[in-house]
This record gives sequence, structure tokens and C-alpha cells, in this order.
Amino acid sequence: MAKRFLNWSSGKDSALSLYRLIKAGEQPDLLLTTIGKEEQRIGMHGLRRSLLVKQAEAIGIPLKIIELEASLDHEAYNDLMKSTMNEL
Repeated sequence: MAKRFLNWSSGKDSALSLYRLIKAGEQPDLLLTTIGKEEQRIGMHGLRRSLLVKQAEAIGIPLKIIELEASLDHEAYNDLMKSTMNEL
């Protein structure tokens, strides 16, 4: 169970957040992100899963990926994220 996690989009904002957390001595135990199940990319930035995994390996923080179905509606997404948050 992670004590602290960061919602990782692979973009500049999440990288800056991670930098600031590490600098403050609060490094997260886990990076969390969602990708489309079919396209295997982060929806926000279009980064491929393979590159996402390499990013996390280079950073040295474990990565949890949630795969999202294309047909997932907003309510189902919220339920999935809520159950993931409770798990973490």
C-alpha cells in the first residue's frame, strides 16, 4: 500500500510537482496514471505506454497504470478512480 502517490500525466506540470515533492523530502511511493486500453497511450498527452514505463524506470518510482475502456462513461470513471484511491 502506497503512503503517498502522485497522479502522473507525463507532462511538465506533473514533472514539476514531482520535483517539488522530492525537494521537500516528500517523494511519492508510487506514480499513478491512466491510459486508453485500446490505444495504449495517456489521453492527456498521447504518450505511448512503452515510453511511460521507461519514464518511471528512469525516475525510479514504481508506476501503477489504470487501463480505461473507450466506452467508459464519467460515472464509471469516477467509480474506478474511487476504488483505486481506496486501494492505495
